[in-house]
Amino acid sequence: MRVYRQLAEQEPDKFLPYVAGTLNNLGFLDKNQGRIGESRAHYAEAMTIYRRLAQSDSAAYAGDIARVDASLKELDKVASVK
Repeated sequence: MRVYRQLAEQEPDKFLPYVAGTLNNLGFLDKNQGRIGESRAHYAEAMTIYRRLAQSDSAAYAGDIARVDASLKELDKVASVK
């Protein structure tokens, strides 16, 4: 993750999608391991990046935004059950 972040600083158009994808994956893993707070943080950061990327190409990132939004809503359901 650190490497993607460093690369994204140098070439954001090329590497920010990888950062967002990795954050999404970390959010998924955290959720499955019961780390809801960490999951929410990863998903939220991924959403911020996807929204930024969508400013220049909304069609390319609409699915990513929808997926992360659904994941965040699922976390809300999990948190309300506990």
